[in-house]
Amino acid sequence: MAKQKGDRSIFKAIVLLLLVGLLVVFFIIYRRGTDSKQSDSGQVAQADIASQLSPTPISVNDLAWKEGQTIKAAILMYHHIGPLPEDADAIRQGLTVSLENFEAQMKFLKQNGYHVMTMKEMYILVAQEKLPPKTVVLTFDDGYKDNYLYAEPVLEENGFKATFNIITGKIGQDEYMTEPELVSLSNKGNELASHTVTHPALNQLTGATLQKELIDSKIELEKITGDTVITLCYPAGKYSAEVETDAKGDGYKTAVTTEASKGSFSTSRPYEIPRYRIGPATKLDSILKITDN
Repeated sequence: MAKQKGDRSIFKAIVLLLLVGLLVVFFIIYRRGTDSKQSDSGQVAQADIASQLSPTPISVNDLAWKEGQTIKAAILMYHHIGPLPEDADAIRQGLTVSLENFEAQMKFLKQNGYHVMTMKEMYILVAQEKLPPKTVVLTFDDGYKDNYLYAEPVLEENGFKATFNIITGKIGQDEYMTEPELVSLSNKGNELASHTVTHPALNQLTGATLQKELIDSKIELEKITGDTVITLCYPAGKYSAEVETDAKGDGYKTAVTTEASKGSFSTSRPYEIPRYRIGPATKLDSILKITDN
């Protein structure tokens, strides 16, 4: 009898261990499936953009927006990404997003199925009336080297592309990206947009001086990328009616400002597109609730 009871105890112990093992395996499979679905939602969102953009039926120069439409899209404005220098002043601190925060923001966008794209991609999709919901455009102002060193690898890891607004007169200078780095960005599908040649307050310029800032920067970037530049970023957000008129005449299709976004913009004002300024402590989920609703 004692031997039978001992055998039963061993049998029960084995059955219990098997049940625990099965529960562990089930839990692991469930978690992997959940993580995969979250990852897949981001991959599907980016695949949707690619499928709608390729092939573009006509040249981007021949595309136009229908006036009077309200477009829901969150245009995000970044500057520096990565660690602060030891002597960083208050302005630099306010313009810098840590790598940790930037990684978390990109992960949030991917896991929550946002359609992340460049300004040029957004322009094409709006013109074709194919812009998806939950659209987010990533823009980086000035062309800082830390964008290439810290932001670009995170973008690539998440399958995202962005618009980099370049001050062409500063290419290759200390703290700014070099021409080979810009070529690398462009080859990976990112957009290089004009932030003028010298970063002046455009509303203070007129005539040939204004035209030189708009045209020369566009020509330089097109030489670097071999692609048409259609996006302008106003330095410090300064512009005028003459700036808008000249930008249109010079072949720019859109221009971004530093005006605070409310989650949408009008197709009747393509040269006055507002953006969300992203600072060190910005919470994307709070911003995007406005655009999503």
